[in-house]
Amino acid sequence: MQHLIYLTEPKLRFGFEQAVEDPRDGLVLFGPLEQAKPFGIRWGVIGTPQSINLFKNWVSKVQCPVTDMEPSQARPSFPGFEAAFGIPWAQKPVLTIEIPSQALDETIRIDDAHIRVYRTVELFEKRIVSSIRNEDAEVDVWFVIIPDEVYQYGRPKSVVPVIEQIKADSRLSVPIAKKLLMQSTMFQEDRSAAEPYYYDVHFHNQLKARLSLFYNLLYDLFNISTKVMSIGC
Repeated sequence: MQHLIYLTEPKLRFGFEQAVEDPRDGLVLFGPLEQAKPFGIRWGVIGTPQSINLFKNWVSKVQCPVTDMEPSQARPSFPGFEAAFGIPWAQKPVLTIEIPSQALDETIRIDDAHIRVYRTVELFEKRIVSSIRNEDAEVDVWFVIIPDEVYQYGRPKSVVPVIEQIKADSRLSVPIAKKLLMQSTMFQEDRSAAEPYYYDVHFHNQLKARLSLFYNLLYDLFNISTKVMSIGC
């Protein structure tokens, strides 16, 4: 016979070292645990023009109180971002990077799943890395706005309809690709062809993994820390 084990809800800490279970109650009653930077969040956003506009509208809305149609004590209203967290969140990002819709269409519909996700991640990764290397503006948090088509075709079990598929220019079997990556080879083109098969076939996971490698290098060299957040749109 199976038995259910009930685990009590862990308590979270908030301002004045107060601990409560519900983060909504904690933020409304006591505020955040730590004092934030007085100048607020320096944020960057990357996505298609349409998805970026949707996210900017959302950022604008959370500046103000958000209430349920039928308020209840069990779900306190959100007082607005700055009121809840004690830190301003400017509605205008420090950096905005647009992914051309046509470029995205050409990668997210490739028939080989490994190459499809790898090339799509590359669209975002290269632009973020380039901005960090070349832009003077400092970004604390990157928001990656995942378009619907990436959510639909950029996961392990995703299948692109045959009528929409774009044939991959080259492909390898997974065993052969992994073998090439594990052994030393003098041919760079072999390793380049095999690299898409090294990563998880999941846009969200792969983007974080590839950017982590870059940020770890930055941290080792310059003690720089930047967070990357990925959200759907």
